[in-house]
Amino acid sequence: MNFNRIILSCINIRILLSCKLAVIILLTSFSCTNLAAERKVEIKYDPYWNDLTMFLAGLPVSPDSKLWQKSQLPFYAGHVSEMNTFWGKVKKSAIDVMNPWRAEHIPAGIDRESVFYPLSGADFINLYTMFPNSKYYLMVALEDSGDIPVPLNLDDRRIESGLASLRKSINLYGELNYFQTRIMIKEMKNFNLKGITPVLMVFLSRMGHRVLVVEKVGIDESGQAVLIDSTGGINGKKPKVEGTRIKFQSSGDETVRELVYLNMKLEKDTISSSTSTGIYLGNYIKNSCTIIKAGCYIFHENRFREVMDFILANSRIIVQDDSGIPYRAFKNDIWNIRLYGVYIPLYPITDTTVYKQDDLTQSYKKGSLALPFNFGYGSLLGKNKSNLMIAEKKAMNR
Repeated sequence: MNFNRIILSCINIRILLSCKLAVIILLTSFSCTNLAAERKVEIKYDPYWNDLTMFLAGLPVSPDSKLWQKSQLPFYAGHVSEMNTFWGKVKKSAIDVMNPWRAEHIPAGIDRESVFYPLSGADFINLYTMFPNSKYYLMVALEDSGDIPVPLNLDDRRIESGLASLRKSINLYGELNYFQTRIMIKEMKNFNLKGITPVLMVFLSRMGHRVLVVEKVGIDESGQAVLIDSTGGINGKKPKVEGTRIKFQSSGDETVRELVYLNMKLEKDTISSSTSTGIYLGNYIKNSCTIIKAGCYIFHENRFREVMDFILANSRIIVQDDSGIPYRAFKNDIWNIRLYGVYIPLYPITDTTVYKQDDLTQSYKKGSLALPFNFGYGSLLGKNKSNLMIAEKKAMNR
């Protein structure tokens, strides 16, 4: 064998080995791709939940839906008409005005993780409009979350009555941008569509979201929100705190997001790290965005000092009116403050003590930015009457 033939033979061997290696890499890559595809299991959500939400909201229900026949009942056309009128008012007075304001005044992307709304009632509209990008929304209030609506189990008369109560409980919100507690409590006690849950479903649907599932949850002993079983318990025990968890997707986005509403009193024990609720809150609202629009001034009372400090410690930005955390609690070395609208120190709210804040009065005298939408209560309704404050932690500023 001459030298040239030896060289040619070596080249052929190297080509053969390279081809074998390429085949091995290709097969390995194909195997890993298949394995990854097998591991990525897509969760199938029952379309019934979105159909139910659309039905409650007075939006078109698919002819394939189990609720199609219910949507053809004579009274349902009236429900659709009234809900359309209601939502037109909400958009005109609040959402359409608040959206451009938010884009200009609240830092973009600050709400990517969690948003917290203490003393929220059913007010998902202000919550979402102020912070539309979060993966996780937590609302906490005293109102009963109620049962998950099951109109298929109700006769026609009870469906009509339930929808009428639902409309009454939210109707004034379209004009006031807040719920009247007296009306809300009365109408949400109806036995057909009870509690906060149906209202949240309506708002989610009307704001263009696709509801994937609605679940009754409770906080277990380890501080997790878990499903409540058919007996009303968790592992044989009735949870101290119950609520509703709604998983949803926004238009054009496949990300699964969560809205959790808990029927819970905020007090020293419920925020303690030694309690299940305190563990839950500590895990989910750290560095959160917070909105407070309560009209009840509880954070001005000493007995809620620990709750106030907890919110301040865990919030990166707080949007509130004067009924939220007292102005004096925001230390200059920690917070940047921007004031909007007009602050009127004393005004009447039924069954509520309104606390005058002299330091806030003085700050407003130095100047504030315009507020183009209503954020007040009662006598503060109307143009140039509401106040709003944005407090952003300096360490969190971008």
